[in-house]
Amino acid sequence: MTTRSGYSSSMKYTDTGEVISSPSDKLALERVFPRDDMLVLSVIADGLDEYEAYNGYSILDDNKMVKDASGASFKLFSNHGVAIQTSSSNREGALMRNYYEIPDQKYVQPLTFQLREYPGYELKPIEVVIK
Repeated sequence: MTTRSGYSSSMKYTDTGEVISSPSDKLALERVFPRDDMLVLSVIADGLDEYEAYNGYSILDDNKMVKDASGASFKLFSNHGVAIQTSSSNREGALMRNYYEIPDQKYVQPLTFQLREYPGYELKPIEVVIK
């Protein structure tokens, strides 16, 4: 998992799409829509620079369970892989979109998703002491 020191490795969303907590303001729940007996979640990383967009990220960890506020767990499914869109004239930076699915049912809000990876790196010298 790619994380930055001092940041949470999960995201919390409400049924209105509000992000309650996230390790980065670049991550958001873009929209939720039904398909068959599932809810499709479109999760985006926005405002990415050329390095971040080039790497691509699998934002949510589909090997982990989604938890609702009652503590109940639900399976998260990957859906259609990762779609990357480059910047357009009215957008600063690139946007990356990931699709996931959860069962279409009532959930006690908010839902907590574990992150697999998200954009973030340091562009300054980093010193590592090796003994």
